[in-house]
This record gives sequence, structure tokens and C-alpha cells, in this order.
Amino acid sequence: KSTGPKAIQKVIDSSRYFVLRIENNGRHAYIGIGFQERSDSFDFSAALLDHEKNLSRKKVEKEMEKVPKKDYSMKDGTKIKVNVSIKTKGKTREIGGSSLTNSKLTKLGHTGTKKRRR
Repeated sequence: KSTGPKAIQKVIDSSRYFVLRIENNGRHAYIGIGFQERSDSFDFSAALLDHEKNLSRKKVEKEMEKVPKKDYSMKDGTKIKVNVSIKTKGKTREIGGSSLTNSKLTKLGHTGTKKRRR
């Protein structure tokens, strides 16, 4: 059950023992399990944490599906003006002020950047 207590819990005074809560038709029982090696116990605990993270991730994913999607793409005819300052040997110089349109950005792979020649 997701609303009830956890099905598997660590024992407070040991790192190698766990308690399983088994439920059937409203009745429940507790069963203890233990590992001889701490490494096995650690692996079991890590697997439980991975499972909890996965469940949490799926819950967030479902919540995100409910949020309406927004369109952040550039509309046709929109221009972006880019001013770049380059500092070389203590001097700052301005380059360009070139305008990029939506079609130019598409040709550049939506990054809006070109490789600079040296």
C-alpha cells in the first residue's frame, strides 16, 4: 500500500537486518530478514533506494504531464541582435551587432553561434 507503512524497513540497531511487512485481506505480519555480510545488506539497501527514486521520478513525470506545454520557439520574422565584446591583451573591442533571423538560426542548428576564426 502506498498510504500505509513502508513494506520494508531497516532495523534501528543493525545495518544488516530488515523487517518486511506482509499484508493480506486486512491482516498483516512482520518477518525479519538478515544478511551475514554487510556488503549484501548494503546492496539490498541500495536497491531499495533506487526503487524509491524510480517511483518518485514516475510520480513527478505524471505531474509534469498535467502542466500545459509552452511554445518558446521564435516566431517567423523575429530578429535577435548579438553584440560581442572580446578582450585581447587588455584591450576590449566590439564585434558586430549582426542580426539573426529565425531562418538563419535554423541553418545554424538553433544555437545561434558560429565558429570564430583566429
